[in-house]
Amino acid sequence: MLKTNDLHAYYGKSHIIQGISFSVGEGEIVSLLGRNGVGRSTTIKAIMGEVEHTGSINFKGEEISQLPTHEIARRGLGYVPENRDIFPTMTTLQNLHLGMKKKGKTGRWTVEDMYNMFPNLRARSHVLAGMISGGEQQMLTICRTLMGDVPDVHRDRMSGRQRALPPGVVGLPPLASDLLFVLAHFLQTSFKRETDPQLPIVHPVHCRSLSRGSY
Repeated sequence: MLKTNDLHAYYGKSHIIQGISFSVGEGEIVSLLGRNGVGRSTTIKAIMGEVEHTGSINFKGEEISQLPTHEIARRGLGYVPENRDIFPTMTTLQNLHLGMKKKGKTGRWTVEDMYNMFPNLRARSHVLAGMISGGEQQMLTICRTLMGDVPDVHRDRMSGRQRALPPGVVGLPPLASDLLFVLAHFLQTSFKRETDPQLPIVHPVHCRSLSRGSY
């Protein structure tokens, strides 16, 4: 569904991403791993057309590397930024409605779907988004992106209070891991429902490790 080939990205004269190639299949979850500064966020921003870049970016058979960001979003690529970027003076429900690309038209997911995924948001439906907790704002940002009826979601790294993690789990805050797996289960269930209801729910996860802007 999404393929990059020899992707390079730049901030001014700084060459951040240096020839990344990877693919994301339909119903697949791909994680980019790496220490701070290696280019995980820049990779996503390059795909979304937010930074200077070269190379091929193909989405659902169409080359999108030269499209402006708003056209890439209209093609169905969703981006959940690290800093959340909610509208604090609008209610939680109003923020969800803003995610809809076509006013009054219901897409793949509804507000009720979002409330079922994250029940906290139902209770905060008419509360100003700037007044809800940081974790709830993360939930809201994810749901607002999904309301755009996107088949492919890019989630920039989640941040939160760090605590001791079990062996083998490195660097992912507890709240972030909870949100990630709830989201993965929801998306996989939706994909299963739309394709073949008899399919088992599985989470094919592939990891790519970034080091100094390349694999």
